Amino acid sequence: MKNIGLAAVSFAAMSCALIAQPAFAQSTSADDDLIEIGGDRSARPAIADVPAIDAPVESPSAISVPSDPVGMARKRAPMALTENDELLLDRLKSKDMVHRLRGIDVPFRLLPPQGGQPDASIWHKGPMPSKTLLARLRTTTLSEAATTIATTAGETGELRLAEASWRSTGDPKPTYAQTGLLYCARDAQIGGRKTDSAAINLCLVDEDRDGIFDAYMGAEGDAKGTVHSLYLVGPPLPLAAPLAYTVDKANSLVSTAEWHTCGKDWDLPYFRPYLLEGEVEIGAPSRIDPRRQGTYCDKAELASALVPVEKGATTAKLGALGFEIGSKRQGAKATVRELYQPDQIYREEDGKVVPMSVGMTPTHVQLATAQEFDQRPYKFNGDATLEEAKFGKGDVFLTMGFDHGYTGVVTADIKIRTLLSSRTVSAGTPVYGVPAEQRQVLVNYYGGETILGPPIKRAVNTAIVWCLPVREEEEVLNQRREPTGEIKIIWSATCLPTNSAGNHTVLKDQSPALAVRNMRMDAAISTNDGPPPVNEAKVADFGAPMSFRYRVSNMGGRLVTLTEELMLGDEVTSTKEVLTMILGSEAPFTAGGGKFLLKIVEGKETDEPVFQIEKLTDMQVGESAPITGVDFAALLRALAAQR
Repeated sequence: MKNIGLAAVSFAAMSCALIAQPAFAQSTSADDDLIEIGGDRSARPAIADVPAIDAPVESPSAISVPSDPVGMARKRAPMALTENDELLLDRLKSKDMVHRLRGIDVPFRLLPPQGGQPDASIWHKGPMPSKTLLARLRTTTLSEAATTIATTAGETGELRLAEASWRSTGDPKPTYAQTGLLYCARDAQIGGRKTDSAAINLCLVDEDRDGIFDAYMGAEGDAKGTVHSLYLVGPPLPLAAPLAYTVDKANSLVSTAEWHTCGKDWDLPYFRPYLLEGEVEIGAPSRIDPRRQGTYCDKAELASALVPVEKGATTAKLGALGFEIGSKRQGAKATVRELYQPDQIYREEDGKVVPMSVGMTPTHVQLATAQEFDQRPYKFNGDATLEEAKFGKGDVFLTMGFDHGYTGVVTADIKIRTLLSSRTVSAGTPVYGVPAEQRQVLVNYYGGETILGPPIKRAVNTAIVWCLPVREEEEVLNQRREPTGEIKIIWSATCLPTNSAGNHTVLKDQSPALAVRNMRMDAAISTNDGPPPVNEAKVADFGAPMSFRYRVSNMGGRLVTLTEELMLGDEVTSTKEVLTMILGSEAPFTAGGGKFLLKIVEGKETDEPVFQIEKLTDMQVGESAPITGVDFAALLRALAAQR
């Protein structure tokens, strides 16, 4: 059966299985339909084993803002920027930086296959063959721009850049128009030489299309790849002296596309088209080892219009190329016969040749989500208490007041009826919002899960899920089920998610009460028509100030474990652990936009260490209030990218 999930995002997720993995899920039978908040599609551990994941909507790491953004920009740019520091600072300030990032594509075309193609066979039986190369093609940029620059390192030479195009991400608050002509370079080379001063990804923009570059922009893309893997640019920074340029089609920025067999099948083989930097000779051995390039392959399609020449052969469309595939008895030799749609334009994506017609890259989607949901879910409100004296384990050392970034009020009574009960939320109830992405999962009878939908995310499917904290008092009973006279306070959240049909429900007993991170619900749950009746409001009053409170709970090896308590007034509504990494005798962390050091001043090797906090930079109202700890998922992704 289908499962629906809502995932609180760090680029948000809702679904018939949602993006951040669920740490808190409703108990369900094996064939339940679910909606869940939270998760990461690249790693799906069992539900019970998944840690809770915070859900701030962060911008992509394309252009991070250093403490001296103007100085860093001048250092990174290979050419001189305007002397107007105030103008540069205005364009590089951290506030609203997500609205100064822009999506781009750097397209290319495939050239018809040349003679002397590899003597290759389709993988159709046995282990993967040692030679997987099926075809090799050269590529061409749409056009190239050439300009002469004098670098800040005193070099003078020609810089060649590939034509690029703007990719709209639907930014509701754009800071500049996407109208100029754009040309980009990866690991830019001056005069054909790569130097320390020029080894940078950049784009130059001709804002008024008069043949003169007016501004420089830093560019980001895949960790490895060609210029065609650049996806994002930062704000345009005016040049000290405009650069005249010429445009031609010399195709000096050549790349090479290679088709490889990567899955076992004969008539509809699995393949992967790679893009390589530079021109590779047709007969040269391939530098690609498909065994080390991941497992995601494309599946061929029928090529009914392509008639095979040899007896017993078949034809197949492997992306942009038509192949004749010899009979199995003859070894399934692959011969490239045709280049389909020679005017089709492509880009590089994770090392692959991908048609631009598929839409946004996952990075573009991430940026679009951040631009649409640009508020921090838990914003520092300026009320902070920092322990200045020494302290030990278990002592409170930091309290950060916060307000929710998204708040609203229920405008009409909501009542969900079932056969045995009903769930109600009254009009006038204040609520807070969590950006979440919806997706569906299929849960089988043995507890296994399959995420439904496309394997690569190319569209924004994110919305606000409204929640409210609920406080309940429960009488404590002894072992004989007799009242003890004591009362236990239980905090939870009631949320108002929508299913894939756009109808809303009331979902009780979610957690944490003031910061729901994960959610899941049965796809067959009772619903009311349409979205929940909630209007956004500037303030949601939950009866007392809200804050994050921190203590050191444990220290071992290279990690310090902090206990984070989410407070409503003097009551603890939830707790979780935050890990920070020890560097020497210090554990750096950030909170409220400020940078701090948790210093171990005494007893590092004992069970009772003594700590002290050093503040490196001030906190800023409106920044994300919680302490940012070690993101192990990000560390693993970075390590994987470096392989």
